[in-house]
Amino acid sequence: MSIERIYGIVLWRDAADGSAVIWCDDHAELAFLDGASEGGSCKRTGVALASGDLILFALHEEGDVRRACAAELVNRDGMPRLAEMLKLEAAALTHGVEPAGGLAQPGAAGRPRLV
Repeated sequence: MSIERIYGIVLWRDAADGSAVIWCDDHAELAFLDGASEGGSCKRTGVALASGDLILFALHEEGDVRRACAAELVNRDGMPRLAEMLKLEAAALTHGVEPAGGLAQPGAAGRPRLV
């Protein structure tokens, strides 16, 4: 099993157990941080993460799942609107709007516009 260090942005975090979903800087599949995991190959660091935080973590694959371990906070609130922007991009694509090389931003009347 190969483990590498990678940067990512926390898209979502469960406040109850500390688990998180992370968008990785390699733009591959999302990574998952298991907040309840203490054993095995994932060690908890005690870092309280929030949506939008930029983190550095150890990435490894367990079957089809990418796991984030030993997360270190690099920049609190580094990209606070990333999850919202990705949702807007998905909505734009669903409605047949061709991406223009950037993430969707809110436009007139709440419709996404691409930048």
